[in-house]
Amino acid sequence: MRRVYSWIICLVICIGSNVSMEAQTLINYQQQKQKEIAEKQRVEKQKYESACKKGTLEAFQEYIKLYPKGKYATDVKNRIEDYNQWSEAVKTNTIEAYNNYIDSSKFKSFKENAIEAITELQSVDKWKSIQSSKNIAEIEMFMKTYPKSCIDSAQKRIHELNGVDFYLANDLINAYQEFNKAGGKYALEQVNQSKFDECQEYWDYNNLTSYSTEEKLLSFLRKY
Repeated sequence: MRRVYSWIICLVICIGSNVSMEAQTLINYQQQKQKEIAEKQRVEKQKYESACKKGTLEAFQEYIKLYPKGKYATDVKNRIEDYNQWSEAVKTNTIEAYNNYIDSSKFKSFKENAIEAITELQSVDKWKSIQSSKNIAEIEMFMKTYPKSCIDSAQKRIHELNGVDFYLANDLINAYQEFNKAGGKYALEQVNQSKFDECQEYWDYNNLTSYSTEEKLLSFLRKY
């Protein structure tokens, strides 16, 4: 009888072990599948974002070829149908053309792109109207309003105006540094180029010391 009990206990243990192993195998399988699905979704999203970034008909068609029933397929198909109308707006490249696209497009797939393009054109026109301004606050407001456009030119203009302020305060060292940040002599307004020359002469003179070589002193005299 004891042998029978022992056999039954061993059988139960074996069955339990097999069930446990099978359950663990199933869990591992599910986890692996989830990883595979997540990776496929990541790759598809990457392909979609790449196609949108390229913004070409070929790129959109390539996505549809790879993922005809993909997560972003509807959006991409809309972009393909919208593409000719959007291309015409880009080719014309006027505020009116982009507004016309926004108003008449069926899917408005490139609406955000159109808004960005309109903002860019507006910022260029605005910069042309204030690029000679002597009002630093006005230029800073421009940079705040259009943080993605003409920023380099606006910053250089501010450096030039700061340079003029330092020059008028007889701080030629800081004036020279600001003028250089603005791009140097020939990047300045013509009226400020003579100021740059004065600042450069003072800068070079200020760098002379009692330990300067004879050649360096003679070089300064020849230059000025």
